[in-house]
Parts: sequence; structure tokens; C-alpha cells
Amino acid sequence: PLPNDVVNLDRLVVTDTVMDGQGYRVGVSKGGGFRAQPVIDTPFSVSGFSSDFIQDIQARTVLDVTRNDPSTAPAGDPLWFDRVFIRGFYLSVNAVFRDGLGINDQGSIALDNKESVEIAKGLIASTRQGITSPGGSLTYVLKRPLAGPLTRVTAFGDGFGGYGASADLSRRFGPDNRFGARVNFAAEEIRSFVDAVEGDRAFASAAFDWRASERLYLEVEAEYQDKTISSARGPSVGSFANAAAAQDLLPRLSPETRITQPWAVEPNEQFYYSARASYALSGSWRFRLAAQRSELVRDQLGLSAAGIQADGTYNIQYFFSPDQERNNS
Repeated sequence: PLPNDVVNLDRLVVTDTVMDGQGYRVGVSKGGGFRAQPVIDTPFSVSGFSSDFIQDIQARTVLDVTRNDPSTAPAGDPLWFDRVFIRGFYLSVNAVFRDGLGINDQGSIALDNKESVEIAKGLIASTRQGITSPGGSLTYVLKRPLAGPLTRVTAFGDGFGGYGASADLSRRFGPDNRFGARVNFAAEEIRSFVDAVEGDRAFASAAFDWRASERLYLEVEAEYQDKTISSARGPSVGSFANAAAAQDLLPRLSPETRITQPWAVEPNEQFYYSARASYALSGSWRFRLAAQRSELVRDQLGLSAAGIQADGTYNIQYFFSPDQERNNS
């Protein structure tokens, strides 16, 4: 048409609805330590990853989950240690929580009984959880007994030859279904992209609740994991004798090559126990009491290369610290 002409288009109406509890979105933050509240109402940035998301991506550790958050990066050995950076800041032990209570995470935390993983970012997170890392905090939210029955059995595997199976069961019992139970089991053979780096894992957990009255609600739970994994220490830039050796050898080293010994393994056992009581004082006020204990027992055995020369010779640094205990309540 000519510039002076007017073209009337047909009217177009676009409508949509907001998803409510659908997909992978975590709409309610449960890891703040005070109470569950909508994520949009929290005074800081929160990334939440649901159990459906964790299962669908076959995440075995929290590092598999947090790689989907652009502000989070791994800070340790992905087969043994679950520490991360948030916004470039190292996440220290006082910034890791389990249902809002602090834990010692010097090991790989199981995801089989976790309802979600939440990452709160920034200093403002300290207003709810005390002094934490400047980058924020990480919280594991536990699975609890559901309103209806659940029976889920899952088999999984990966391209490195690892495989395993898990079970998730939930039931309610008694008059008016006041008693609830949820149990999780898992067994896994672990394989890695690094040759001969392997291990195994066994896991079990149980969570129970009791609606004792219209006002009183009680919960207890326990979790156990036994994991043994090869020491997978590999060379870093600091492992070389000088810059010339690093420049010559690093491009020739395959990430699949293991430079430590096959007898270097690190067994790790973890125990968690918690109990909670909630009493409704009125329609607006509720009294809550919670206690938790975590125990970690391990033999730390680390072998790492040092002083790597340009001709490929190097020294092995040996670190062995058996019968370590890392407990907190």
C-alpha cells in the first residue's frame, strides 16, 4: 500500500496462565531456617532445584546440580568433596545447611532423600542463617512423608560404566492417617572419566512424622551413607617444577590419565539425625523446636604429583590421616 494508506489488522488476543507447582520450578523456599515462604517473598536471590529435576538429570552429587546455576562453580574434587563457589566466593563449612540447620559437609552429600537443593546468594542470606560465606549459602531440603502413597524404583547408569538403583517409598498409617513414613535406599557402583578411578556407595534414610493433635506436629529422621572412592588427585599448574615444564606437558596430558596408585582409596561414612516439634500457639503464631547431629568418619588418603619435570619425571606427595571424625550438633 501507499504511505498514506491505513491498513487495519485483525485483532489478536494472547492469554496465558502462570504455572502452579508444575515443571522444575521451586516456588517455595524451605531452607531459610525460619519457615517456608514463596521464593518471590524472600529478601535475596534464591535458585531452587527440585527432586524431579535432580532425578531427571541423574545427578549423583550436588556439583551435578549446581552446574545449572551460572553463579555457582565447583571448588573441590567432584568425586569426593562437594564444596562450591557462589559468586566467586568459597562456600565455607558454616554456609552449608540441612533443613535450615548447619552440617559438616566434608564429604559427598547424598541426594537420594533430598526434596530440593537451594542456593541463596549474597550477604543478605546471613540475616536468616547467621554468619556465612559472602557469596551466600547452600541448603539441602529433606523429603518428608507425603499425603498419599508413593512407590518409586529407579535404575540408573552413565557412559563411564557406573550403574545403580534406588527406591523411594512413602505411606501414611493409623487413625486419620496421622502417622507418616518415608524411606529411601540406594546402591551404586561408581565409575569416572579418569581411568581406574572407581568406588561404591550404599545409602539408607527414613523420615517419620506424627500429627499428635490439631496443634502439635512431630518429625524425626535419620540418614546413613557409606562411600568408598579412589583418590583421584591429578596434576595442576602448581604441580610442575617450572613454567616451561607446564607449557610443554599440560597439552599432552589426557584428563583420563590417573597418575596416583590403585591402592589409594578413601572410605567415608556419614550419619545424620534430626528431630522437630511444631506447636500452633494460635492461628498466626507457631512455636518450633529442632535439633540435629551429623557425624562423618573417614580415612583421608591423598596422593598428588609434585615437581613434574619437562622429561615427565615427578615426585609423589603422600598424605594419610586415618580415623578422622567431623561431628557437629
